[in-house]
Amino acid sequence: MPQYRFEFADDGRQQIPDVELPNDQAARAEAMNSAKDLVKEAALKDETRTGWAVRVFSASGQPVAEVHFEHIDREELAKEL
Repeated sequence: MPQYRFEFADDGRQQIPDVELPNDQAARAEAMNSAKDLVKEAALKDETRTGWAVRVFSASGQPVAEVHFEHIDREELAKEL
């Protein structure tokens, strides 16, 4: 299975160990789910995380996905809390 590198950008950058996923589509979905989870966490703490993003790169370093937190629909997420 392909390897993907996830990078969480806020005031700095945090990378997690490479993750195996079936394809780019699965990597994009995981990036969106990760971003949603972090936005939910921030909402519970009454925090705003502007400028934050989740970026995904292929094993060769090519960009696969980039999800900016401010693009996530907070009203939809509120229904899930």
